[in-house]
Amino acid sequence: MVADVGLPGQRSEGWRLSAPRRLFDALAAFGWAAPGMDDVEGPVSPGFDALNAWLATSGETPGAVAVRRRSVVAADGARVERQLEGPRVDVVHIDVPAGATVDLVDVFRGEAPAFVRVQADIGKGATVRWHGAGLGTGHVRVEVVARVGERATFATRWAALAGPGARYDVQVEAHHVGARSVSDLLVRGVVCPRGNSTVVASVRVPEQVPGCDARQHLAHLLLGEGAIAAVEPRLDIQCDEVACTHGATVGALDEESRFFLRSRGLTDAAASELLVDGFVREVLQPSAVDEAAAWLVKHVRGRS
Repeated sequence: MVADVGLPGQRSEGWRLSAPRRLFDALAAFGWAAPGMDDVEGPVSPGFDALNAWLATSGETPGAVAVRRRSVVAADGARVERQLEGPRVDVVHIDVPAGATVDLVDVFRGEAPAFVRVQADIGKGATVRWHGAGLGTGHVRVEVVARVGERATFATRWAALAGPGARYDVQVEAHHVGARSVSDLLVRGVVCPRGNSTVVASVRVPEQVPGCDARQHLAHLLLGEGAIAAVEPRLDIQCDEVACTHGATVGALDEESRFFLRSRGLTDAAASELLVDGFVREVLQPSAVDEAAAWLVKHVRGRS
């Protein structure tokens, strides 16, 4: 589902989705360019595949861009919270042992571009919860890929607050490789004029992996003309014995709800802010709540 306010409707969907060249050019402004990127064109993944291959063989830290590549084994009860600022290319592989519970929190700030990839192998009966929040104004590409083992759980909570000039491209993939595994993908985005948020969420259940439960819901609010959101839920289900649901919505604030709140004495600005706050709060981690509140005051109350 793609919504586009104030722009020509005849443009292709590919134009709205992530173009590798745009992100690579933004990183190049900080003195970095990966070998083999010159021929990358188009809106989809070949450029990012080339980037991943380059990262697998290079230990170089070029220019002002922070480049990190690492593999870790997570301990039960681990909580990893990253405050991501400045230009960066960051790839991490996490091995989660059977029965463990792990929380991963990524908060993006600032104006610099970033490419972040998280890959998690989730063991039998383990749980991984990935929480992400986009609060900056740069071009950020996030890829989260999870292999969900038997009776394991993978939960995603992503909130994109895309102000003017911000661009968030997010891909989340849940690969159910074990029977009776669970994935729960919940996304909320709020997009200002000249902001852009793209989310592609994929669930894969192969044959002979029965009893899986996969849920995904992707929702965006557009705060005016020129705000762009593209959301695409994908289901690749090869097994009959599963319970899979998905939904995607893109729209403006509900006028009836705003009218109801104004009739109870709230100003138009306060009513709008309250509705947007309720929309995104369920996916925010405590560490991001205060900044999100300040963002709402600036971009919602400030324009009402």
